[in-house]
Amino acid sequence: MALKLTMHRMLLALLVLAIAGSDCSRKKVEAIESESGGGGGGDNPFGGFGGGNAFGGLESESGGGGGGNPFGGGGLGGPGGLGSMMGGGGEQGPIAEMSELDTNAPAPEVYPDTPDCFKAHQKMRMSMIPIVMEGDFWLNSPENMVRFNQGTGFYTIERYDLQCKLTAKPNEDTKVEKIPDGEKMSSFKLPPQELTKYEGVQHVATGEDDKKVKCYRYRFGLGMGLEDIGVSTQFTLWVSAESNHVPVYMQANISSRAGDMDMKMNVHQHLSDHKVGCNFDADIFAASQCSNLLLEPETVPLPAPAPAPPAEKEAQLKEINARLDAAKAKKGDLTISLMWEQGTNEAEDLDLHVICDGGHISYSAKKACGGTLDVDMRANAGEPVENVYWMSPPAGKYTVYVHNYSKKKGANPKAFTVVISKKDGSTEILKGLAGNSGSPGVLVKSFVLP
Repeated sequence: MALKLTMHRMLLALLVLAIAGSDCSRKKVEAIESESGGGGGGDNPFGGFGGGNAFGGLESESGGGGGGNPFGGGGLGGPGGLGSMMGGGGEQGPIAEMSELDTNAPAPEVYPDTPDCFKAHQKMRMSMIPIVMEGDFWLNSPENMVRFNQGTGFYTIERYDLQCKLTAKPNEDTKVEKIPDGEKMSSFKLPPQELTKYEGVQHVATGEDDKKVKCYRYRFGLGMGLEDIGVSTQFTLWVSAESNHVPVYMQANISSRAGDMDMKMNVHQHLSDHKVGCNFDADIFAASQCSNLLLEPETVPLPAPAPAPPAEKEAQLKEINARLDAAKAKKGDLTISLMWEQGTNEAEDLDLHVICDGGHISYSAKKACGGTLDVDMRANAGEPVENVYWMSPPAGKYTVYVHNYSKKKGANPKAFTVVISKKDGSTEILKGLAGNSGSPGVLVKSFVLP
């Protein structure tokens, strides 16, 4: 699996903008790298790409200096445009202390496999913003979720299972964005071994006193679909030599040439204080705001869920109760349960979602509004069932959805049964089809409890 950066999309967007600008203006850009000073501004609205000098290059009326300072080129009042963002920095070296690379150290007998889930402290520096950004980082690959904290009240949650991204900042409304179809989540997995080059062993500082961790170092390229316009990438990844093989350090070099314009970006990312495992607190990836996103239309319109025929009701209720008992599911004054049958050729994973006043209960946030998802099954379940219960449900509106997590384009819709049991003794059985709609899925029922 190819490595992707947490900041990858932003880097690519800036790079593509720069290329487009150079093609439109057809002007020669004076962007020269230097070890001691920033690149020149010239007529390029992006300013120069500079070296390590803290003062960077000189300003001009038409473009900013390259600059090593955090503000890059552009200057005050000058029409440098994005030069203020893109200027400066150059390659300043790693942001963590490292030993000399031991190129004679043998490669591990087993190719490293980094963990699917972990929390770590992250430091990152990019050449166009040459300051070190710090925060905590959570990765949950099996559930397609990632979070990055940058300070009190400032965080980003990317929920690829919901195709939703949340950005929260202090004293601002949380920004909710839809993640485009087909976009894959960031990963720290090494590509297949034949696509990487083992370079040796290096010890990298952990940030704890003088402690260093032994790492295997690998280099590889990554295609991003931009090779035809002159974009190339090279990654170096340091993975711990310890048994869990956590990623410790990453360096990315992205370069492009368009006409007379050379552009280079580099990113350094340091991860330390790892805690490996997928048992995160439920609120780490909580994203109730994502329920406000518009649902994707079905490829083929499906009939709305409807009550089960009277002749089937007793048999359906008996079957789902047997599955709930086997799963040791709990029941309360309000209980909502989901059942489906696995196919003979391919198993599928359906998910029960309940949106209530002030919360969204699902497999990724199992408690909200006083309710609990106590049974959650996946595609490997032989007789799948899911269950949400409330011992004392609060008054308000409840909306029930079923999402086909498997979400295979072109696959036949999956039949399901939902049972809603209330304190007054009423039981409603609804049958429907879950196709390829986006999360939270197919609307099953909406009701209000007084």
